[in-house]
Amino acid sequence: MLEGLGQLVERGLFAPIDVEFGRFLAKLSGGPSWETFLAGVLTSRAVREGDVCLDLSGLFTHQFLDPETDQEIISIPDLKAWKESLLSSPVVGRPGDFTPLILDYRDRLYLYRYWEYERRLAGRLLELASSRDDCPDPCRLKQGLDALFPRSLESGLDWQRLAAFVGATRRLCVISGGPGTGKTTTISKVLALIIMQRPERPPKIALSAPTGKAASRLQEAVERGKSKFPLEISTRIPSEAKTIHRLLGFSAREGRFRYHRKNPLSYDVVVVDECSMVDLALMTSLVSALPRHGRLILVGDRDQLASVEAGAVLGDICAPSRADPFTPSFSTTYSEVSGEHVPEKHISKDTGPLADSIVQLQTAYRFGSGSSLPSLAGLINEGDTDGALNLLQDPSEHTVRLRTFSHGGELEAALRKLVMEEYGREIQETREPGELLRGFGAFRILCALRRGPYGVAGLNLVAQEILKREGIISARARHYHGRPILITKNDYTLGLYNGDVGVIAEVDGTLKAFFSGEGGALRELSPACLPEHQTAYAMTVHKAQGSEFDRVILILPQGPSPVVTRELIYTAVTRAKKSIEIWAPEEVFRAGVARPTTRTSGLSELLHEHEPGREEQT
Repeated sequence: MLEGLGQLVERGLFAPIDVEFGRFLAKLSGGPSWETFLAGVLTSRAVREGDVCLDLSGLFTHQFLDPETDQEIISIPDLKAWKESLLSSPVVGRPGDFTPLILDYRDRLYLYRYWEYERRLAGRLLELASSRDDCPDPCRLKQGLDALFPRSLESGLDWQRLAAFVGATRRLCVISGGPGTGKTTTISKVLALIIMQRPERPPKIALSAPTGKAASRLQEAVERGKSKFPLEISTRIPSEAKTIHRLLGFSAREGRFRYHRKNPLSYDVVVVDECSMVDLALMTSLVSALPRHGRLILVGDRDQLASVEAGAVLGDICAPSRADPFTPSFSTTYSEVSGEHVPEKHISKDTGPLADSIVQLQTAYRFGSGSSLPSLAGLINEGDTDGALNLLQDPSEHTVRLRTFSHGGELEAALRKLVMEEYGREIQETREPGELLRGFGAFRILCALRRGPYGVAGLNLVAQEILKREGIISARARHYHGRPILITKNDYTLGLYNGDVGVIAEVDGTLKAFFSGEGGALRELSPACLPEHQTAYAMTVHKAQGSEFDRVILILPQGPSPVVTRELIYTAVTRAKKSIEIWAPEEVFRAGVARPTTRTSGLSELLHEHEPGREEQT
């Protein structure tokens, strides 16, 4: 068994830390125990891959095979005997025990701290959802809604208007929506409506996002939105958005946050944009630091890629129903105040405790009437592979397209043509840094992988080699005119953040780095001052979250890959504003759309099925 496990480590299926953790637990348990060792290894691996816990019962459909011989390397113990063995060990306990591993009553095995994260987060969210604002004035609410959302002649519910009502009347407001549904536009109006309710006592507001790039985009969007409000409103909405780590005062030296449950934030309202990227641990830290009277507004697309770290918090909050029904009493109140009626299909007596706190924006405003991007995103999101392929392969389609290649030479030729058209011509013809940055910002190659010939590293090398062979860029210099760059590490001093994209341009014989600044201005830096960065002709879909490009090329690997999932393809498609081409074999695209990302956790059940603090027992 141990020999087989070593083979799996060599092949990358386990990390050395997984094995060491398993050995540590086995040692703590008082003697060699294969069951405890295996539980530790598998739980560590699950968390490292994004799951919050390990579903023991689900392991019996999974085989650990030697890639070369196709023989089973690890045999999973009988579930009943395995559970008995684990619960007899001092390192495994039931919910409420203080042990390294927690085995709950649904056969889910947790690292203790992740079990604790789930309980703390669920408890605080349920507490917020059960709280109402202190009796807002219906007349002020109506006046504010009418001022911010003028009634149109079009029929149908104004979902942004409803979201603003939820944000002004409840202490938990979750706004989810697909591409172009106006999520960031809604944020400004929600905040304006909240301020209108107490102009004599306006709340202190914090704007935040998980990454520097997302925070910068939120800041720009709120600045645009509040510029349309009266001065007495706009001056109360902050001009700066911070990363969540910066908001909580993270100290790299101490490895902890300055603000927490015992030292809460001083804000009355905390807004978090791009919530799909926030992992379980970070979201728990944030809600723990929220003051007791605080209001939390979470915004994002629940169908996008989940966080890199463990958890899929926004997806768990918005689950399980896609209809997000509202209670009859809430719907009646909204109708009385706003004059609008919530459609019957969105009203139900059988709702969970978060029902009236969640709004799913329905209307897409970004795309033109002739764009098929919203339709493609919807088909992918629904797992309709045939419908998506029919749309992508429709010869009359101009906004979405699937390209397949019969051999490697054909793919190389297509890459050369693409690089020369989109990058070579831009580098040769454009000397002005702002135009160069805008030109590169309109197009992007996105990848599923970081390594390999169809990953970011490989494609960036290919692009540079093509440009070198054509004499467009220097064959030796690291920096050259037209080099697109991606920041990979936050630098708060320079105001550059992980995910920011810039360009190297030659000005008066000197190479400098340029980035977009406030109000459309250019920021100029010496390349020697740049924080960690990489060439960015291509970037991963993960790095592209929160960005938009006119045209996108998504290049998927030529063979099956577990990384290619429905959420990854959906996220790539929703980065495009005008058109997308997907370069992939049909079977790879089919497999990806048919493979939804599933992250094991108990958060959704705690939020939607259970009373706070209740544990189901057998």
